[in-house]
Amino acid sequence: MGHMPRGIYLLPVSLLFLMVGMSPQPYQRSSQAPAQQTFKSPDGAFQFTYPSSYALYTGSETDHTGSSYIPVCESAAVCTVYPKSKYGGTNFEAAAFQEREIDDAATASACLTPPMKAPNGAEFDIAAKDPRRIINGVDFLHGINSEGAMGHYMDTDLYRAFHKSRCYELGINIATTSFANYDPGTVKEFTITDHQHLRGDLTAILDSFKFLK
Repeated sequence: MGHMPRGIYLLPVSLLFLMVGMSPQPYQRSSQAPAQQTFKSPDGAFQFTYPSSYALYTGSETDHTGSSYIPVCESAAVCTVYPKSKYGGTNFEAAAFQEREIDDAATASACLTPPMKAPNGAEFDIAAKDPRRIINGVDFLHGINSEGAMGHYMDTDLYRAFHKSRCYELGINIATTSFANYDPGTVKEFTITDHQHLRGDLTAILDSFKFLK
């Protein structure tokens, strides 16, 4: 018996899918969320998750990130900084989520009585629209503040809770420079929509914060 032509064994891909009751699917880009990392405090008191593309600073490192004129990490126990490249070429300067304990606030009254006073910083007013936020079952007081210096600005949202005799403060800081300070056409404007989107990214870290004991 002669050999069959080699091509008789090769079936079109579409026919193979038809024979097994399937239809070819178009290529789809992955919709998976960015890879996450979890930070757990050295004393095991709390943890939070953050995208692996963010830079993490702890202890004294948080005072020397050098990412903005007005520091987005300041005297924090831990601070995770948003990748500046995501808004490169705009007047965006830096942004971060930070956690710290307010040592001077040894009572619930000192920690939570408005206006909220930050160490060596400005007073924070209680947010009129959403004065409280429940984060993983814990009630946090919400304070807001804006500050500026030499054409640089920072918007801050603070969240305070008195837990196990300690005053915990979580912060979202977003720093920009004045768009008017640039020559026309040299940078794009960091818009209100950009600001809201970035704040949403940092709020996701905030909402992952959880006390472990």
